[in-house]
Amino acid sequence: MGFLEISGLGYSYHTKTGETKALSDINLRVEKGEFLAVVGPSGCGKSTLLNLIAGLLEPEEGAVFINGIPVAENKSLAGYMLQKDHLLPWRTTYENVILGLEIGRRLNTDTKEKAERLLKAYGLFEFKGVKPAELSGGMRQRAALIRTLVMEPELLLLDEPFSALDYQTRLSVADDIYDILKKEGKTAVLITHDIAEAISMSERIVVLSRRPGRIKKELRVLLSMPETGEKPKKPSEARSAREFAGYYQEIWKELMENDDEVGKTSVSKP
Repeated sequence: MGFLEISGLGYSYHTKTGETKALSDINLRVEKGEFLAVVGPSGCGKSTLLNLIAGLLEPEEGAVFINGIPVAENKSLAGYMLQKDHLLPWRTTYENVILGLEIGRRLNTDTKEKAERLLKAYGLFEFKGVKPAELSGGMRQRAALIRTLVMEPELLLLDEPFSALDYQTRLSVADDIYDILKKEGKTAVLITHDIAEAISMSERIVVLSRRPGRIKKELRVLLSMPETGEKPKKPSEARSAREFAGYYQEIWKELMENDDEVGKTSVSKP
């Protein structure tokens, strides 16, 4: 069994007007320490998939296991990073970072020390007493990630965490977040509309079909730099890799093969 194991997963949304099938027969395995990206047309169930992995929704079909444990039995195994940082404006950086610990009644000497260690390691310690309005967009996202990491989740779920940032900041923050996750040895699942972002950050990409979302294709991402042949050290470098354009075209083709839904597909070019 993989670190994250998804078996026969299906989910529908029910309203007064009827049923909408969001996901169908999702089978997926993610190994410990792996960085997986999920792309697909708008409305194909990407965020629903993350909510099911996090235990925020209960599957109608199938099951989700993290480290062999059903998610329903321990929802603290997964940490969630959303599109917006959701830092509370009246709290300092440090107070925002420890918010989850306070709510979960886990704030003690050890967890306080961990919070300070993470702030020091990732360049925010000198801003620990600063309110969110005084931080840049990139610093706010780093603070949001530290708030998640301090809870010691087994798995990080990233739901388009850079979409609210301008392009230049987005590239810089993607490098920062990738570096932090690799240094902390975390397993991550990234949802994104940005094909280039998926290729540059992940080791494997899953392409979902139009609704109901099914796994249409899986690609193992292997990139090498033109000058040295070595693996890129950060996502911004990966965009210059010799194989990058080939992966991009392959994924774009899969997304465009959505029959009458082609015109509704929403993905970002580099």
